Amino acid sequence: MSVQENKTIVQRFLNEAWNNRDLTVLDEVMAEDHVAHDPNAPGGALHGCEAIREILQHGFAGMPDARIEIEDVIGEGDRVLVRYTVYGTHLGDLFGVPASGRQVKVATFHVCRFAGARIVEQWALKDMLGLLQQIGAIPTPEAVPAGA
Repeated sequence: MSVQENKTIVQRFLNEAWNNRDLTVLDEVMAEDHVAHDPNAPGGALHGCEAIREILQHGFAGMPDARIEIEDVIGEGDRVLVRYTVYGTHLGDLFGVPASGRQVKVATFHVCRFAGARIVEQWALKDMLGLLQQIGAIPTPEAVPAGA
């Protein structure tokens, strides 16, 4: 696979899964033994398409209008880096936090490693602190009283 083909696969995965809510795309673009390294995941990683499907469904339950905008896609060799922003409204339980009705914007980076035409491994980094502050689970610095 060429770098351009890998970039197209990553964009397809993100657009179809996030914006079109078509989670069948996971089975088409990810290897069965796919590993998604994420410091926010239990044990630091998600294993297999079903784990990715479950975390996306949880996110959609908490932000049913969630959508992404891809800002950068950079590829070299067997890896593709994508930078995108998740936008949505916190209308349901999200990470144990009841709906706040607040708008959220979350900066996200993924590096995807390919084998053949499949994503076999990912490394994710997203602004979870910012997300939790935006939904009211953690106070923002300006909300903390002086001298506290």
